[in-house]
Amino acid sequence: SGQLVAGGVLETKDAGLHPKYNAAALQGSWRAGSFQVGGNYTWSRLRGNVETDTAASGAVALESPVHFYHEYNGYPGFAEDGWLNADERHRGNLWAAWRFPNRFVDFEASVLQTYHSGRRYSAIGPIDVRPFVTNPGYKNPPIIQNYRFSERGEFQLDAITATSLGINLAKRVARVEAFLETDVINVFNEQGIESPSINTTVRTNRTDRNLATFNPFTQTPVECPQGVSTASAQCKGITHYQLHPLFGTATRKETYQLPRTFRFSVGVRF
Repeated sequence: SGQLVAGGVLETKDAGLHPKYNAAALQGSWRAGSFQVGGNYTWSRLRGNVETDTAASGAVALESPVHFYHEYNGYPGFAEDGWLNADERHRGNLWAAWRFPNRFVDFEASVLQTYHSGRRYSAIGPIDVRPFVTNPGYKNPPIIQNYRFSERGEFQLDAITATSLGINLAKRVARVEAFLETDVINVFNEQGIESPSINTTVRTNRTDRNLATFNPFTQTPVECPQGVSTASAQCKGITHYQLHPLFGTATRKETYQLPRTFRFSVGVRF
């Protein structure tokens, strides 16, 4: 089925699209008196040939490699299988808590250890495929196509670990309970890159005229090494792309995992 939208047709077909997600999850806990430990772990793998969602918008409409200008995107690598951006192989949490009630104040301390694998990303840059395609009659053929200069999901963000501590104090008087809750998140102030808000710029002939054009249907692009001037004899006119000098690095402070953070709350419950 399908419907007309501005500039095209939105269909519910899935021809040529095949993301595949597999996962297994474990969890458990054990208590001995006032002491308790527990944890959970998920193993997963996400492969496919299309990115089905993004962190900002969730599920997204996809450009089908079968129906969307297939004459222009039929080059090797446009819709090849690989690791999708949301692939996160391992995620686990392990925690322990000790509660010590007494006649003065209820005291509880806890520790939480978290871990998850880094997400994936690729090296993608803009190219113009029109010189290498005979237009079958499209009024407005695509001008720019994104070309993947790496394997899908070849690059990976940092694996993230963090240790957090919590201390809770509570005192009940009649039907009212006063409490103080304190937490220290990421005690060791680890600073891994967690968010995909990183530099993923790939220079091509569209942005740097020192780089040569290439036929994506018949040629394998040649890389100009990072840090080498594209105007040098090593690169000018004979290489096709170059990763930005800051490729894979953070673009803003939110790219990093939450730094060591202290928080507390005080209140009453009744």
